[in-house]
Amino acid sequence: MKLIASIIIAMTVFYSCKSGNNKQQTQALIAIEQIENKNLGDLRIMRNEIFAKHGYIFNSQDLKDYFSKFDWYKPKYKDVKSLLTETDKINIATIQKAENQLKVKINEESLSTQDEILDKYLLDSTYKIIGNEILLPKFEIELKLTESANKELHDLKETIIVQAYFRGEPKDTTLEEYEDFGEFSIGQYRIELENERVAVFDSAVVSKDMFDQLADKNFEILINVFTGRRSSQFNLLDCDILQDLVLNVKDKRHVLKGKLIGE
Repeated sequence: MKLIASIIIAMTVFYSCKSGNNKQQTQALIAIEQIENKNLGDLRIMRNEIFAKHGYIFNSQDLKDYFSKFDWYKPKYKDVKSLLTETDKINIATIQKAENQLKVKINEESLSTQDEILDKYLLDSTYKIIGNEILLPKFEIELKLTESANKELHDLKETIIVQAYFRGEPKDTTLEEYEDFGEFSIGQYRIELENERVAVFDSAVVSKDMFDQLADKNFEILINVFTGRRSSQFNLLDCDILQDLVLNVKDKRHVLKGKLIGE
C-alpha cells in the first residue's frame, strides 16, 4: 500500500545515529520508498529524531532511553518549536501522515480479522452445514393466550401458525430487494399448532447460497403469530412479535402474549 504519493519528498533527515556525531548530520533527499514500508515504531523514532537533534527533553521514557544511546543527543529544552526549520516541519507533517494512514490500515485489517473470527465462531457454534442448507439453532416460542382466545380457538377447531422470517444485510447492498425494503430475506419457516402452545424450532433451515450472501452471519429473526384460517379467511389473533438477532434467540424459550382481535 502506498502510504503517500509515489514521489520523492524533500526531507531533512538526521540519520547519523550510527556515527554518533551530531555535527556529521547532513540534509539529504529521501525517497518515498524509504518510509512507505516502515512500521509505526520506526516512523515514531524517525519523527522524534527531528526533535532530538534540537535537544528536546522527551517525556516518554522509551524515547529518552533510545536517544540517550547517542553522543550527539544533548537534552536541553522542553520546547523546541522555535528551533524547527521549515524543512523540519514539512518532514514531521509527512511522517505523521504516513503514521495516520498506517494506523487506518491496521485498524481496517483488525476489524476484518475480527469479522472473520466472529463468522467462524458463528459457523462453528451456532449453525450446522447440511449439504446445501444451514441448520439454524434451536429455539422455542411459547404462546400465552387469554382464556377467551383459547376457548374460541378450541371451539372453532382453529390452528395457530408461528411464522419465522430470516433476514439480514447482504454483502451486495445494491440488490433491488435491499434497496427497496432495507432488508434481505434468506428464508422462512413455519410451525402449525393445534392444541399445543409451544412451537419448537429445531429443524429450521435456510439455503447456504443465501446465507453466504449475508454481510453479518448474526442475522435477524422475526416471529409473527396468526391463526391457520381453517374456520375463517381472517386472522383471529392479536399477538406479540419477536424480532431479534440469532445469538439472542438461540437456545431460549421466548414467551409471546396473545388475545382475540378486538378483545
